[in-house]
Amino acid sequence: MRRVIIFILALLTFILLLYNYVPNPDGPSGVGGGDENPGDGTQITVFVYVDGEKREIVIKKNSALLPEHIPAGAGKKIAGIYYDAEYKHRYLGEALDRPTTLYAETESDADATFLSIDYSLFESAALENPGYSGIDILMTHAEIDKHFSLYPSEANRDVLSLRYDVNFFVEKAVIIVYALAGPGETGFAVNAVRKANAFLDVNLSFQTDASPAEKEYLVFVIEVKKADIAGVNKFSLSVINNSSGDKESRYYGDPERKKTAEVTLIIGGDRVALCVPLNHTLKVTDIPTHEYYTDITIYEDEAKTVLYGEPLKEDKTLYVDCRLQVFSVVFIIGDRVEIASFPAGKALSLSDVPAIENHVYTGLYQDERFRIAYDNAPLSGNAVLYVKYQ
Repeated sequence: MRRVIIFILALLTFILLLYNYVPNPDGPSGVGGGDENPGDGTQITVFVYVDGEKREIVIKKNSALLPEHIPAGAGKKIAGIYYDAEYKHRYLGEALDRPTTLYAETESDADATFLSIDYSLFESAALENPGYSGIDILMTHAEIDKHFSLYPSEANRDVLSLRYDVNFFVEKAVIIVYALAGPGETGFAVNAVRKANAFLDVNLSFQTDASPAEKEYLVFVIEVKKADIAGVNKFSLSVINNSSGDKESRYYGDPERKKTAEVTLIIGGDRVALCVPLNHTLKVTDIPTHEYYTDITIYEDEAKTVLYGEPLKEDKTLYVDCRLQVFSVVFIIGDRVEIASFPAGKALSLSDVPAIENHVYTGLYQDERFRIAYDNAPLSGNAVLYVKYQ
């Protein structure tokens, strides 16, 4: 009997100790959140700070934490999940194998809705400047071929035409996104698709690679429900650099399907306006009357310290450093030869001919028989002209 009483007391003591045990949520190091759940080790606890409040969420080990796992609070939605409290280093659904601390950014439920993506096809295509960087929404099967006839991507056309039949577009729509990856930008993916009233934003993410690579056009095909994008009439395309946390907005589109950029060139005291395709990298040969200049260099800034070399994403002012060429013109006046120098681009007239006593000039010609008149063409090189006089 005494042994039975001792056993019962020991059992009661063990139960009381177990009932009052509270694990340290910060774990032994105080960072990165908590011990694994007791049992068979198939679950872990993720500690998520939402608007400063700490939440404990139990998920399966080696699985991802999803926004729908996190209680956001009344009238709010989870806008993003991050590894840091400053919301710079985004958590992108990586599998978690240990207790972790994360930080959730929220926004008003009335302001924006994150659309669920049923399927996303990413295609890296070596496109020859499709002339457009941005977003298109396709609502019918017929729009697939029409779209890719304007913005060609042979790698996608056959695949998409087969995948999207008439029945698909009964309930769903397709968002086509073009973006331009610069040197060192790799691992592009769709990060989030968000709608706020009539505004649709597609956010992409990428990693910064240490080794430079060639620029390439990227094509994203995103499937969504038609009902989710009803009423959209304004688009934006933005990206986030996962390596630095920096947000970028120079990738863009609009419902007008803007295909060109207006460029203002400042050449000395002159302003020259150009209209070029979006994503075009301006070259020296694009500068009007470039043949008039030598040692041409294009800069981003007025101080001419930052060299230009990036594809154009928007209207821009650029600054040109150069030297105006000077050409020699030989004037044949009867038996006399007179030589004078003039700046490139100048249209010559009789007043530019060196004066000779008792000679009245009546015309400038390109041949010695005075049959082909000089047509006031701007000077673009050394020239020989014949002067008729009386």
